[in-house]
Amino acid sequence: MDFEVANNPFEERIRHILEWRKLASEVIHECDAVLEVAKCLVSDGVSAYDALHVGCAVAGRCDVFVSTDDRLLRKVERTGLIEALTPGPALAFAEKWYEN
Repeated sequence: MDFEVANNPFEERIRHILEWRKLASEVIHECDAVLEVAKCLVSDGVSAYDALHVGCAVAGRCDVFVSTDDRLLRKVERTGLIEALTPGPALAFAEKWYEN
């Protein structure tokens, strides 16, 4: 994510990403577990950046991976490694989690 932010030409996007990062309770670094998931997804046609994001979510033991990219979500769901949702259903998922 740091690499992606450093190469993003849009100041507003950089600012938003950095604000989200402040909310992170853990920073996931490149490791074998991340790369293993990423390689699997890349072989299924997922971009390297997206594959690394998913790999980090899996390695970080996240409950859900959130994206607006339906194609990516379908590919992530097929792996069975992590639940993949669009923002609306992900918010509902989080609200139910907080209630319990």
